[in-house]
Amino acid sequence: MLNVEQRVSTLNVESQELISQKTILWFAGMFEAAGAIGFAITPPDLKGKIYTKPLITFNDRVEGSVLQLQELFGGAVRKKAGENSFEWRITGYEAASLVRKIVPYTPSRRFVAFFVDAWLKHPDIQTRVEIARHAKGNTRDLTVSSDDYESLVEIPEFVAGVYDARGGSYFDESGYEKVVVSSVNASLLEALKQQFGGNVYIHDHAGQAAKQYVLKRDSYVWMLQRKGLIEEFKQTIAPHTRFKHPD
Repeated sequence: MLNVEQRVSTLNVESQELISQKTILWFAGMFEAAGAIGFAITPPDLKGKIYTKPLITFNDRVEGSVLQLQELFGGAVRKKAGENSFEWRITGYEAASLVRKIVPYTPSRRFVAFFVDAWLKHPDIQTRVEIARHAKGNTRDLTVSSDDYESLVEIPEFVAGVYDARGGSYFDESGYEKVVVSSVNASLLEALKQQFGGNVYIHDHAGQAAKQYVLKRDSYVWMLQRKGLIEEFKQTIAPHTRFKHPD
């Protein structure tokens, strides 16, 4: 018989089945650009038992963005202490179910998806602890290249998710528009460059205005500067963005 937590998780996982494929592709783009996945590991309780749960998080400076994720997938939202950002998080069976849906479209998360799948298949508490510990440090596959994203950046919903996660546009001092996307995932940005043009910079070299889209110091920035390329990119993603609406 399922306990209360398992029954609630089952209901939430079943509600995820109603999520459209377009939404999954969009979220996969967001996740590859700026999401995080791992395992929450509790301290030992009074009986010495340790518990684990898969954990997905996404941070943004705009509270409305994380609230929309909560509305779509469930989970919880909190303001990060001492930081000007908000965090959405989803854990347990709901997180594991979501990982299974997006793994075909998230090349850099192949390793951790393997550990999440193992966690689902092994209900023994101690085995799950060992799985979670092995997963630590293997949450992103650093061997991916732009080739792994070649087919994904041809999917408008996926690219719209990338833009919603860490994209934006602004006008420089000379009045020229620039479109930027910031991410620690340099291979993803290289794939955007190959598909849409532009250049990829270490964020310190991208210009002061572009830094408003950078949340991590080790980020890279993909930048479009030519008007024709910007218009083509906007037309591609405009019908599919959810947080940001390029003019």
